[in-house]
Amino acid sequence: MPAGFKVVDTSIVIRIIVQDDPAQCAVIETLLDERLFVPATVLLETVWVLSSVYRMKRVQIAKALSDLIEIPAIELDAPDLIRWAIERFRKGADFGDMMHLIAAKGGEAFVTFDKKLAKAARTGSPLTVVTLGS
Repeated sequence: MPAGFKVVDTSIVIRIIVQDDPAQCAVIETLLDERLFVPATVLLETVWVLSSVYRMKRVQIAKALSDLIEIPAIELDAPDLIRWAIERFRKGADFGDMMHLIAAKGGEAFVTFDKKLAKAARTGSPLTVVTLGS
């Protein structure tokens, strides 16, 4: 992450997406004039909160994340890979699994017993997924 960024928590990202607290949203509007870094772990927690607390559907969450990362103030590590993970999630992959693959980029291979993960990650995976066992 480059210097000069404020790093935001999941609570900030959730407010940006759901806009459910007018006072907090007003504060965030001024924050969006600055450079904000969103860690991958915050995106992961955001998906969990949106699905479990707000009961948003996968397609809604994927759209919300896609919109979020296009906000000019928002910066990410590996934005193209984050876009890839969001798209794979929209198509049915587990978002956590896709984020694990992003975190593992540069490795020789991602080894798992999870055949569903391997199938979901096929297109554009940052590294080869190898499934073990039967």
